[in-house]
Amino acid sequence: MDFPMEVRYVKADEKVKADLNKAALQRGPIVYCFEWPDNNNVEVRHLMLNENAAATTQYDAQLLNGLTLVKTAAHTQEITADNKVVDKQATVTAIPYYAWANRGAGDMTVWVADKPGGFVPLKPATVASKSKVSGSHRTKTLKSINDQLEPANSHDASVPYYHWWPMKDTTQWVQYDFEKAATVSGVEVYWYDDSPWGGCRVPASWKVLYKDAQAQWKEVKAKTAYPAEKDKFNTLDFDAVQTSALRLEVRLPKEHASGIMEWKVKE
Repeated sequence: MDFPMEVRYVKADEKVKADLNKAALQRGPIVYCFEWPDNNNVEVRHLMLNENAAATTQYDAQLLNGLTLVKTAAHTQEITADNKVVDKQATVTAIPYYAWANRGAGDMTVWVADKPGGFVPLKPATVASKSKVSGSHRTKTLKSINDQLEPANSHDASVPYYHWWPMKDTTQWVQYDFEKAATVSGVEVYWYDDSPWGGCRVPASWKVLYKDAQAQWKEVKAKTAYPAEKDKFNTLDFDAVQTSALRLEVRLPKEHASGIMEWKVKE
């Protein structure tokens, strides 16, 4: 028996704000998704579909015991060797939604931008985005603090974040090891705070440390007091230092944990 299963673009109800200016692919009753291993490791938030582009199917017997893939054209971006963002067209691949999360940790989405309003532009690399991230609490979400996604507020669930919950009344840290030594003069930190009902608040206090020429940690000479406010980037300028690494040392509140949504570094 032959049941034709045409690939079609579907839209969410306009009341679903998270899916505005986005579309999903569906083949017959099967919903598809875009996962990082199939798209040259491009983060799926930087794709924009063209609903006028033809979508084709291809069976891959070797992938996850056999899957029918959907391929179509999409607008995407890449960073050149001189750190410029350029637009390009690419063929992208979607797999059935039921088959995702079988090939390691990475980005996945069902709803992909099909209009500029849903597209997340790629940004040039920075000293922070190119850094290796580590922390006192090791989780996969550590990479979210330098993913260059800026939250709308301190409890914006649409972007990933890193937190130390359920720890409280302790000193914790996160660290950037730079790709190469750099001269830096400030940081901007967006704290995670899910008050009033959640368990995270802005920190009780924090400090910035740098690694000196003898590989010892020293506190920077701050030009202002350390700010700790929610729903904004907390900016701290300090006397410029040349270093290969920076560390945020964070004192958690007595009754709550804390977290970080994004951490920028000023050169």
